[in-house]
Amino acid sequence: MNHKSLFFAIISAVLLTTACEKNKGGEEIPEPVPVMDIDVQVNVLTDFTAGVTLIPESADNEYFACILPKEEYYTDSAAAEARILEMSASPEYSEFRFTGNADVIFTDLEEDSDYIICTAVYGESTRVSSTAEISTERTMERLEVTNTADIVDWGQEYGRTNASFTLRAGDAQLNTGEYWDYFSNGTIAEIYAVRKLESLENVPDSPVEFCGIYKTEAGDDVPGAIYSTNSYSSLIEYTENGENTEYDITSCAMQISASGEDFVITAALTLTDGRSFSCYYKGQLNLVQSSAYYGIYNYRPSLQNDMTGLDYPLMKYAYYCGEVDGMSKYSLSCVNDPDPGSSFGGYNKHCLKMEFYVPSQQDPYAGIPEGEYPISIEPAANTAIAGDYKWYDAINIDYLGSYYYLLDGETFEQTMGFMRSGTITVVHDGEGYRFSVDAETWDGYKITGTSTQESLVITDEPEW
Repeated sequence: MNHKSLFFAIISAVLLTTACEKNKGGEEIPEPVPVMDIDVQVNVLTDFTAGVTLIPESADNEYFACILPKEEYYTDSAAAEARILEMSASPEYSEFRFTGNADVIFTDLEEDSDYIICTAVYGESTRVSSTAEISTERTMERLEVTNTADIVDWGQEYGRTNASFTLRAGDAQLNTGEYWDYFSNGTIAEIYAVRKLESLENVPDSPVEFCGIYKTEAGDDVPGAIYSTNSYSSLIEYTENGENTEYDITSCAMQISASGEDFVITAALTLTDGRSFSCYYKGQLNLVQSSAYYGIYNYRPSLQNDMTGLDYPLMKYAYYCGEVDGMSKYSLSCVNDPDPGSSFGGYNKHCLKMEFYVPSQQDPYAGIPEGEYPISIEPAANTAIAGDYKWYDAINIDYLGSYYYLLDGETFEQTMGFMRSGTITVVHDGEGYRFSVDAETWDGYKITGTSTQESLVITDEPEW
């Protein structure tokens, strides 16, 4: 087979053990005694690709990897070993020499066939090492990737949440409308992925980097993860003559990585109607950091400048949110609106969200006590709640605490400034209130402003 068709990628998963077979004469062929054990982990198997991770016993020894048909390997093991050693010594196959963990996607394989992954370790003399057997899947429908290959960033900031993104790929043409993206005449797969992290500190800056080996603060390698999805968040969509048909993806295994300036992807998908799809792509990926319609925002752009001196006269709501550990919780939202006659919300309006914990009151609707409320990450009485957010799954997010935000009417990007330190001061003036904010964000940008109200009507927080 043409070993030039081997490409490498990044990920990890199910350990395969080595195989032991008999030759045509019935004699048992012993496995070669490795000079260094190399575990082979299988991430994705389709009808023509295999995505694997190679994990050597030592990170210092250089080794070689290739794949041979099982029949070829066991028909004449001596010839197969000679072939492996010949390839390992040839400059033609130098791209398949590795040190440390290596991630490989084998492609151009035959469907429903058995293969042996072979390795050889370099030293004073090169010796064949560990082997592992794999079997490709039976015929699967092929998801061709020709017109659209995107990674859509669902956003995570400051390493405080799980990383979420979408692989969007297929032969359909992506078109951009006024408020949303849509596909025409073809098939597209949208595969949502949430990567569980060994440490929240390892969240990378870009979802393109999700496919790598992450280093902890101690310098230890943390391997990437298999992206598993469920029918809640992933689908295949068929579009023809303006008509759309969608099928949920019930299971998916995907391996994706950088390969030079390109990216390599292989995936195996199963739909709710039982059909199976295979996917392979090598080429450029577009990184999409904003999404389609009003209500799906780009969470990445955090406030990158001071936002000071604004007045927020319009009170959108003032909620009593109930009792928490002997404290009353309140949530207020106010707006700096260039057009006071316009409706609340909408685009290009500066907004402040303020949340407080106060000692439980006999009448929680009577108001918020006067005082200087320090912004606190930890819940405590007589404090303002620090800003944060929480992912519930790949597409649902909730904002928490106190923050500044602005929704851009042209890009539909929502810029967030989560308050992490400082104070919010509450002053009463008869029935009126004056809220004064003097805070800093995670990035150290200042947020100051005031909201003056002739009165404050507190209502119960609605059940969302």
